[in-house]
Amino acid sequence: MFDYIINSKTINIFNYNISGLYLLIVFGFLLVLFFLRKYISIVLSKIFFTYLKKFSKDVPVDEFVLLIKKPFEIAFSLLLIFVFYQVLKDPLIVYYRGFENVFSILVQIYKGLLLINLCLIILRLVEFFAIVVKVRYLEESENINESSLIPFFKELIKVLVVIVFFFTFLGVVFQLNVGAIITGLGIGGLAFALAGKETLENLLASVTIFLDKPFVIGDAIKVEGIEGNVERIGFRSTRIRTFDKSLVSMPNKKMIDDTLENLTNRTLRRVRFTVGLSYGQDVNQWKEVVVRVKELLKNNLMLDGNHQVFIDEFGDYSVMLLVVYFVKTADWPIYMETKQSINFEIYHILSECGCELEYPTQKVIISKN
Repeated sequence: MFDYIINSKTINIFNYNISGLYLLIVFGFLLVLFFLRKYISIVLSKIFFTYLKKFSKDVPVDEFVLLIKKPFEIAFSLLLIFVFYQVLKDPLIVYYRGFENVFSILVQIYKGLLLINLCLIILRLVEFFAIVVKVRYLEESENINESSLIPFFKELIKVLVVIVFFFTFLGVVFQLNVGAIITGLGIGGLAFALAGKETLENLLASVTIFLDKPFVIGDAIKVEGIEGNVERIGFRSTRIRTFDKSLVSMPNKKMIDDTLENLTNRTLRRVRFTVGLSYGQDVNQWKEVVVRVKELLKNNLMLDGNHQVFIDEFGDYSVMLLVVYFVKTADWPIYMETKQSINFEIYHILSECGCELEYPTQKVIISKN
């Protein structure tokens, strides 16, 4: 039942000192391990975590397992394929003469899969150590905002890892001269740099942002008329979540070239407005309004104390009452609540003083000759 017909001749595969029972046992054992690979990868991940525990005592093991179990599962599957190949390698080569090139190609493909999986494992480890550094940094550093450097350098290291494995892949799998390839890239580097000029400018701008720190992740900023909170600083662009919840990607070069206002770093928010009072009121009523509004602003604990209230000018339709004050917050909702409360109080003061708000009106005088 284990015979194969090759060139009209019957050849027993087990003449190569391999019994059918032995082969079935090995195949069955490998098949069981294949179906259990998911659970075995979890166990291996936990064992591997014990060696990293001294560096990652603040990160739970489940988080590490979640990152690394899939690459370990793939690695275990490749190991099973290797064992199965070693069992059948010699008889397969003997009885399938003429297919040596096919086996050679399969071996190269297998090497490529190993390299890709090893690259994936290292990338996941980079992710894990970025989490470890972030957790420790947030606990030990007083300046929490600087943690935005962590995702940037994490992505940079991942890019370098991929580049190294790419050239390794070319050398191991395709047997290419990597040194010659790198030299060729050096010759064509100028053309590549010119083609990627904008990308390179944005990359350098991202480095400038992290070093100069005009803003960090979480800051509310205003640039080119766009206002919102910074969600992510990448190699090429910065993502801004606007106050109406739209997501805007702004090239990093524009973030440093254009005028940028960091709203979060403001210690105060300035309010300035004018109120039109009717010309039909007594001047003492205007004076009373000025005194009472000043008193209102002076007693408000949310204000800086540097406030101004004046009868500013005589307008075309009304006397203009100028009000200027500063709210001690950078938080937009608190700022608006304070501003609204003061507006209500000013309206009550005007009502109690008998001053009416004036609207643009015109008087038409018809004279009789």
